[in-house]
Amino acid sequence: MPSIIPSPHGRRIGAILNGSNGFDESEIRARRNRPNVDFDDVRAAILANLDDLIDELIPVSSRGKTKGDEFWCCNPTRPDKDPASFSINTKTGLFNDFANGHGGDIVRLWQQVKGLADDTAAVFDIAKFLRVPERAQKPEPRHKTSERTIAATYNYTDLDGTLLYQGVRYEPKDFRQRRPDGKSGWIWSLDGVKRVIYRWPEINEYQDASVFLCEGEKDADRVALLGHCATTIAGDGKWTADCVNALAGRNVFILEDNDVPGGKKSLAAATALHGVAASIRIVQLPDLPEKGDVSDWLNADAANAGSLVDFFINAPECHRKESPVPNPVMHKMSRPNPAIRNKSRQIPPQKTSRPNPTTHRPTVIYRSLR
Repeated sequence: MPSIIPSPHGRRIGAILNGSNGFDESEIRARRNRPNVDFDDVRAAILANLDDLIDELIPVSSRGKTKGDEFWCCNPTRPDKDPASFSINTKTGLFNDFANGHGGDIVRLWQQVKGLADDTAAVFDIAKFLRVPERAQKPEPRHKTSERTIAATYNYTDLDGTLLYQGVRYEPKDFRQRRPDGKSGWIWSLDGVKRVIYRWPEINEYQDASVFLCEGEKDADRVALLGHCATTIAGDGKWTADCVNALAGRNVFILEDNDVPGGKKSLAAATALHGVAASIRIVQLPDLPEKGDVSDWLNADAANAGSLVDFFINAPECHRKESPVPNPVMHKMSRPNPAIRNKSRQIPPQKTSRPNPTTHRPTVIYRSLR
């Protein structure tokens, strides 16, 4: 997707100025027309209807000899008159192209013959061809809906800006996640959806920038307004491979909320990123109230915004604790905050040594998001 203006928000700003959404309209239409199907249902339908799919792709007139469950034919992906240049198994759907040594399954063959963009597009096209029923949509959870309103929504997008899902914050305070159903509505579940980090396109744009990992989207947006790359993950705090790999090679600073759940989440993030991120530091901000977060800390004193970086830089790195048991706990080495000490957290003892800020100072990209 071309960027109209080369800046952190070039595509977004340029799209607005040009009166468009910044993305290829044909791609948007294709995504909107995709059926809301479960891939497992499509897979089962493919296996049950292999003969119909093969008949759609390979005309009978182009077929040659047959042996067992396999027959030879002209190559359906290009002009071909040799009925022995291509073979396909009618039980498994696996094919072989003898001319170039390539092979694959029925989904790949469908994609090549139909001229589709990728295997994902082929799966959706096969689902339409086989009329795979759409899965039942989950309605919005009915938890005190008459007493609450949506206070904010937070978009989680792919690198090309495609909306994958949203985090939804309610008042009174509550959180849910939802994804587009392709029909201008929502499915209130993240089942089967690709999980990514918040503000991923911006994080990806600044490959050398350190990343500030917050506990929620509101905090990430607040830190980003100060000119830093900031992110979080949605919902259940699940660190998928896509989320972890998005921070590979980065200096990651974890901002911990001042409560027991905040401590557990910070350790979970550090454990997930260990060995992937260039460095990991967990920071406890001073004088936080109980259950306080970085937004509370910034609101308490306007001068705190200028000293935020110093707290991150001076926090020692996290290292794995040597232990014979599986999944060892991460050493948590940061400024002590008595308000959140709790024996049930089983936090390992602190190390007294601190890195030299002149040799351990990470690269931080400062930029205005306003």
